Amino acid sequence: MLRYSFYRAASFEHFRIRLIKITVLNLKIATTLATALTAIVLAASGEWLSRELLMMWVCILLLSVFFSIHHLFMYYIFQPYATELNVKNPLYYVINMLVSFASGISIIVRVPADIFTAIVVTLTIVYLLISLILVRKYGSRTFRVK
Repeated sequence: MLRYSFYRAASFEHFRIRLIKITVLNLKIATTLATALTAIVLAASGEWLSRELLMMWVCILLLSVFFSIHHLFMYYIFQPYATELNVKNPLYYVINMLVSFASGISIIVRVPADIFTAIVVTLTIVYLLISLILVRKYGSRTFRVK
C-alpha cells in the first residue's frame, strides 16, 4: 500500500488510528502488569494504597503509552524497513539505542518515585506532541517503501 500516493497522503490519519489502537492494547497489558504488582505488594506488606504504589501505576501506564508512541513514530518517520523487511535506516538504530540506553539507566540510577513519575509524564506528553506535529508535517513524505 505504501506504493500508492493516496495511501501515503493520509499518513497522519493512519498514524492517529494506529496509535489509538496500539495504545489501547498496550494499556490492557500494562494494567494487567500493574494489577499483578499491586497484588504482590498487597501480599508482601498488606498496604493497599500508598504513594509509591500510585506512582508505580502511573509510570507503568505512561511507559506503555510512551513506547506505543515511540515505535509507531519511528516507523512513520524513519520507515526503517525495505521491501525485503530488513532494517536499512541507521538513524532508526541510533535513536532506538538511545531510548534503550535511557531505559537501562533508569533501572540502575535510583531516583525518588515522584521525580521519576514527573519525568515519565513530561517525556510522554512532549513525545506525543512532537510525534503528532512531525507525522502531520512529514509523514506523507517519509512513509514510503525504500
